[in-house]
Amino acid sequence: MLIRFEVANFRSILTPVELSMVAVDRDRQEARPVANLGESLLPVAAVFGPNASGKSNVVAALAWLQMLAPESPSA
Repeated sequence: MLIRFEVANFRSILTPVELSMVAVDRDRQEARPVANLGESLLPVAAVFGPNASGKSNVVAALAWLQMLAPESPSA
């Protein structure tokens, strides 16, 4: 389960960029509470921004992470 992903110094991403699945508004219908974390998580995320802002590089960093950790331990 991905909760938070931060990347820096990867391709064109020099300063840290964070992708967080933590719901800011816990009362939203889409937010799913996770008891052992004490947080509510979102089921879907989107990466958006202007052209040439590094969106593809964020996705490439996620793919690189997936390649490094093909199987994560179960909770």
